Amino acid sequence: MLKIIEPNNFKEFSDKILEAEKNYFPMLGYKKMPFHDKILNIHKITDDSEKQNASFMTNHLRVIDYLENGEYCLYHLFSMKSNPSMLMTTMIIPSDFNNRYEIVEKSIKNILKWMHEETEYKTFKIQILEFGEVQIYPTLAYYLIPLLKKENFKPHYPLYLKSNTKTNLSTYTLNKNFNMKIGKENAFEDVLDFYYTNSFDHYYICDTAEELHELKDDPLFYESLITIRNSDDTIIASVFAGLDDDKLWIDNFVVANNYVNSYIGPYLLTEEMKFLKSKYEDNEIFIYTFREYSKSISQYNECGFMGFEYWVDFFYEIQ
Repeated sequence: MLKIIEPNNFKEFSDKILEAEKNYFPMLGYKKMPFHDKILNIHKITDDSEKQNASFMTNHLRVIDYLENGEYCLYHLFSMKSNPSMLMTTMIIPSDFNNRYEIVEKSIKNILKWMHEETEYKTFKIQILEFGEVQIYPTLAYYLIPLLKKENFKPHYPLYLKSNTKTNLSTYTLNKNFNMKIGKENAFEDVLDFYYTNSFDHYYICDTAEELHELKDDPLFYESLITIRNSDDTIIASVFAGLDDDKLWIDNFVVANNYVNSYIGPYLLTEEMKFLKSKYEDNEIFIYTFREYSKSISQYNECGFMGFEYWVDFFYEIQ
């Protein structure tokens, strides 16, 4: 029986979280972060600003699936404004570690049935950590992979890489047939067209066109924006950076398909790193991509980025 936990009864949910922290989480590679209690034990928080900070996810749901013999499974589910038809999860926790596979195998069928019959969601996304340090409540254990494949979830393979502004950089030279434009030398519409009217077989773009419109108002967007253009002044590669909670991100580094096997990628990424080194003395720099983009990952490695979190994202499409 699925039970959606209402705000006046969060304690029913969070008491089970406290139980899991004693008997379940120690069995997993899990590092508790300060915001966890804000998300899942919100009934204990009295300050209004703290409650607001705990609600950084859109439409988040706490669900308990009560099964037979006293077993249950906990879910923390949420959606985002950027994709309201997709339901996601930070957490799937069965009541018994030793029977975790059997409990989730029964419960996941109930969640999918509920989504299909009682909600408007079209996709269910479950993220599983393959290697690295869990930064959020663990869905999130490798044992779920065969179970989810059995239920017809389709896998994708994200990767987080990082470097530092102290990293020593190699030197590349730009061929005279190409030129580099920086910041507002680039018309925004030209940049927008490059990202969203082309297909890129070897690079992952994190931001949607709508999000890019919002990002252009961030001073760092134009400060860090670099494009490479060919002799016709057509953009063939582009990159810019973002700053989130003191973390630098390079999420939109792309090179046109015809130039992937050239030195253009490493040259552009190195130029971006030079800018970040000049502005930030000692900051980590992060990149999010997918492992199918092996050519761009090789370029990241060449420029000093190393993978540190490897994920499997499973998607289930509601028919």
